[in-house]
Amino acid sequence: MTKNRKILVISDTHGLVLPLKEIFNHHSDVTAIFHCGDSELMNFDPILKNIHIVRGNCDYDRTLPNELFIKIGQHKIYMTHGHMHGVKSSLDKLHNSAQQKGAEIALYGHSHIAKASLINGILLVNPGSIAYPRGRKEKTYAIITLNKDKNHQVDFYLASTHEPLNLACDEC
Repeated sequence: MTKNRKILVISDTHGLVLPLKEIFNHHSDVTAIFHCGDSELMNFDPILKNIHIVRGNCDYDRTLPNELFIKIGQHKIYMTHGHMHGVKSSLDKLHNSAQQKGAEIALYGHSHIAKASLINGILLVNPGSIAYPRGRKEKTYAIITLNKDKNHQVDFYLASTHEPLNLACDEC
């Protein structure tokens, strides 16, 4: 039996390094780590080693890509920051980009709002922000458990305590 894989998703850390280290240490069992942009760190920063990361609107390092398409086993994941997709007003452009890439999951940031939505079979996840959350006071990140049947589980966590946050997925 194949073990389900877990991925850690963070975004909009805006220069914070210590909370990142704490989160990485607490969740050392994850298969991969994704940062959806606005790290405000340089690509060569040691904290970003072995992390899938994209460039956000507050990132000045032009070596960071605007988008990534990553395969984790059989799972196809599309990631972008979201500012070029207008995610603050609609998830349609993000969904279309993920669909064009053949992704089953789209990861994004920019709005600083922790949210998961299932739209026409594509799971769209924003982990929120560990620096400046919006829509709630809690600083958050997400863990996605990738399931073979593509019925993925999204869990949001409080950055301060690493405790789960009861946050429902829209239309999941």
